[in-house]
Amino acid sequence: MSVSFDRAASYYDETRSLPAEAFDQILTALADRMRPAGAALEIGAGTGRYLVPLRRAGVRMVGVDLSRPMLARLREKDSTAPVVLGDATALPFSDGAFGSALAVHVLHLIPTWRQALAELARVVKRRGRLFVDAGGGDNPVEQRFFAEAGAKPEHPGLRRGDDLDHEMGLLGADREPKVEVPVTHELRVVDYIEQLEAGLYSRCWTMDAETLRRAGAATRDWAAEALGDIEAPIRVERTVTINVYRLG
Repeated sequence: MSVSFDRAASYYDETRSLPAEAFDQILTALADRMRPAGAALEIGAGTGRYLVPLRRAGVRMVGVDLSRPMLARLREKDSTAPVVLGDATALPFSDGAFGSALAVHVLHLIPTWRQALAELARVVKRRGRLFVDAGGGDNPVEQRFFAEAGAKPEHPGLRRGDDLDHEMGLLGADREPKVEVPVTHELRVVDYIEQLEAGLYSRCWTMDAETLRRAGAATRDWAAEALGDIEAPIRVERTVTINVYRLG
């Protein structure tokens, strides 16, 4: 089954935020390419991190999500946003209903992610665009934490950009220039370990409290030795990448 984020609705935005300037760049790039095509669909719309500001930027967004609590948070931000409680692998829309579609932070949570892509290709009109992120790899702290917990290291769905490109090719889509924005975070390693230990991320949800506590303690010991002062702020640089495909 796809992973529902019911339990994360109250804290999701705080743990997935991006620096404001970088996020504005991403939203502007998306809006400029989505707005002219008319109505757009976002699967895994969640709390509306993307959907709500894209609507403010003039994109006629419609959202779909499995989680009623997540959609409730979205409607707190935008009470008129059109949203549907539904499954990305069986979308309740007619063929060609949208000019474009967005899938961000969701396909890695869907075991049958290929079916979700096929549904997006079905509900987006010919020559419409799909905007899809392939997710990112684990950082060393995550890798150590899940190893200490004895947990499966991968998400249940999409894991690699190459797999995404291959599947989109089978669907007859052509690759277009990506949306790529450099992002710099400042964080403390100890804070991130505490978030993992508190079970704030979906791969922690099958673990009991003692496993989380044990993995957190072991990861703190490892990080202090391998990384130095885990309470000191560090700069982390990465690139947010959203792949863009035009349907045939």
